[in-house]
Amino acid sequence: TGGDAALRAQWKQEILRKNPDLAGEGISEPMVVPGLTSGISQIADLFANIGDPVVIADMFWGNYRLIFEGRREAVIHSFPFFTEDLELNIEGMQQALRDNARDGKVLLVLNFPNNPTGYSPTGDEAARMVEAVRAVAAEGVKVVAITDDAYFGLFYENTIYPQSIFTPLSQAHENILAIKVDGATKEDFVWGFRIGFVTFGGKGLTQEHYQALNSKLMGSIRASISNASRPAQAILLREM
Repeated sequence: TGGDAALRAQWKQEILRKNPDLAGEGISEPMVVPGLTSGISQIADLFANIGDPVVIADMFWGNYRLIFEGRREAVIHSFPFFTEDLELNIEGMQQALRDNARDGKVLLVLNFPNNPTGYSPTGDEAARMVEAVRAVAAEGVKVVAITDDAYFGLFYENTIYPQSIFTPLSQAHENILAIKVDGATKEDFVWGFRIGFVTFGGKGLTQEHYQALNSKLMGSIRASISNASRPAQAILLREM
């Protein structure tokens, strides 16, 4: 149900290779899901209850509305993606987190390179973004930070932050649960394979915590789509 063990181990090594600042930091073993859409949907099933706030920049992939509002009856609260000076609106994101937290909890969805704008943060913007989320977490708000890494690796300027924003978020504060949703579709150019991965990371979490989270996720996978395509997993593993 959780995916081919060898493929999961290989994908974890790829995450560590592509995100070197994770070296030595604890993250979970990636779980296999049938594509990134399923990964985000599974996370919504686990963490988004009726009426829960989901903070997303106003330029977002339309399927988020179906996933969070249509299926889970959560409420999307958007903020302007860019400032009037066409810079990443980090203060707007932080204010949206503060204003919309409900019962000390909020979900945050970050998608870089962003669909539909293609925008990716610079190194400075990434650091400021993580600090903004950390400051909210330090105020006692529990943040579920979902990083949609569908287009991870499509970086074309030297100033762009070259790692997933999951990397620093997973180490930022004990009140932040970072969840990386990625997959082979764009990273390995295998449209139609429907092979995605979900990885958890959080400051202070142990492998026992990760095993519990993966068990919950495995139950959600089993209860919905049962498992991802085994032939696609085998081909991807051989290709890698």
